[in-house]
Amino acid sequence: AQRLRPAQEKALEPFWTDLRLDYRDNGEYLDQRIAQVAALGDSVVTLLLEKLQPVAGGAQARNLAANCRRVLARLDPGSFLDALAELARSGNEVARLESIHLLGLSRSKRAVPVLAAMLDDGRSSETLPVLDALTRLRDPSVAERLAPMLGSTDRAVRTAVMDYLVAATPPAVMPTVLQALSGETDRSLLPRYVEYFAATAKTDAAVARALLP
Repeated sequence: AQRLRPAQEKALEPFWTDLRLDYRDNGEYLDQRIAQVAALGDSVVTLLLEKLQPVAGGAQARNLAANCRRVLARLDPGSFLDALAELARSGNEVARLESIHLLGLSRSKRAVPVLAAMLDDGRSSETLPVLDALTRLRDPSVAERLAPMLGSTDRAVRTAVMDYLVAATPPAVMPTVLQALSGETDRSLLPRYVEYFAATAKTDAAVARALLP
């Protein structure tokens, strides 16, 4: 790895300045540059992972981390899952958030307990990204951990949990979801409940009675 590093650094050198740009203002151009970096292949993964954990703050450092994450998303995040798990457990806020996105794209069941542990850390800024990542993974094993969050007073959290339940369709938590439906005040969430029950509770009289009103 040490022998290869100089060649990797040389290959990436033309891209660092562009990767510090704000994607919101330069999306079309950056998509081209990101594709070019991704074309370099797995050999540059280590250097890109390092940029996910900036040692100094500032907008450019965050832009660089986000754009490196966009490159890594094209390079099979499941192949460097251990490194992502390490970043997820770090104390670096930027690294944790970027690793969440990539864990959700890893298509690996091994990412699920890592994400669940981040929920247990109780960092509110990470709740929605973690729920989104778990939704992408569609793994029902954490349903009993997530379903009680339907009692949250935060509509965005309830929406994210329902998105996960619709994606993973875990039947075991149906009673919890049914109870949450009885207290749901936001009518815009009702279609998600219907979609979940349609997949998990066919010919269930209790669910039918709850939905009738």
